[in-house]
Amino acid sequence: MAWATITGRRPELEAIEVNYPEGYIGLRIYPKERKTTKTGTIYYMPVGTTITAQTGRNPQTGTITRNFFASANTSFSCAEVIARASIAAQEVESFGGIEVAEEHGARMVKRAIMAKMEKAAADKVMASESPYTPGTGELVDTIRDAAESIKNYGGRLALVCSLSAYGYIMNLQEVRSRLSFSGTREWDRETLLALKPEVLREMLQQMYTVEEILVGDNMYWPANMAAVVKLPSEEPMSYKLAPELGKTIAYSTDGVDVCEIESDADYGAQVDDFTGKSYYNIVELNSGARKVIQLFEEQDSGSGSSSSSSGE
Repeated sequence: MAWATITGRRPELEAIEVNYPEGYIGLRIYPKERKTTKTGTIYYMPVGTTITAQTGRNPQTGTITRNFFASANTSFSCAEVIARASIAAQEVESFGGIEVAEEHGARMVKRAIMAKMEKAAADKVMASESPYTPGTGELVDTIRDAAESIKNYGGRLALVCSLSAYGYIMNLQEVRSRLSFSGTREWDRETLLALKPEVLREMLQQMYTVEEILVGDNMYWPANMAAVVKLPSEEPMSYKLAPELGKTIAYSTDGVDVCEIESDADYGAQVDDFTGKSYYNIVELNSGARKVIQLFEEQDSGSGSSSSSSGE
């Protein structure tokens, strides 16, 4: 059985879907914006920017007031994130052939890069010196207040949290009580979670007055916090036309999705190497488009992974 992979860039491996185990939500919050340079300047629209039409013009000068699309700017610098997965020649047979082995190697490096990007996004979303706390009020009201405070920013309104935080919210009596139909009975947590996901999400979205609920992996997203966020458009340069939260600036010369993947066979060591690399920088343009909510005091077992992240 042939064990050696080919040498060179592998676009077909770059296109492999990676969505494990709970799915990555970071690129929904900071959508990817491709740039063909690693460093540069972004001109964007801050919140409160308006253009006022003038009444008439000076008959002598005919002067028209200039209004620019974007009145703020920030710089970006895309850092390299790289990973390599190696498969020994004798392992190739256990995969059933070189084609399956190649897919496995590609998934491993793509997951590693996606994990870095997800952790960086989670750290940025949940960063807050003064998070909202439910206090003596109810969490539902706190979420609604947070949603109201960011209504002037561009994008779809979303509640973002980890799977553990989602479970915590669903276990609150106030949530079960508000989800009761016509006040006839209070739903228990098991019954609620047994509902079809799309039905439960729709019920919760109406209760929280949000358009989407994004649930992230516990490895990256904290158990004791949630955030109300305006999700930016995925359209290129959408931040010029609306005051959006931010983007993941990704350097690429040929439109690569998340990372470039190359394969190479080391005949001396009898090893196939699969190398993935990405250049990105998560740039926050209007930090006011997110509000962090602390669900409860942090516990040793209640935080997401504390591993370092790159590309912020």
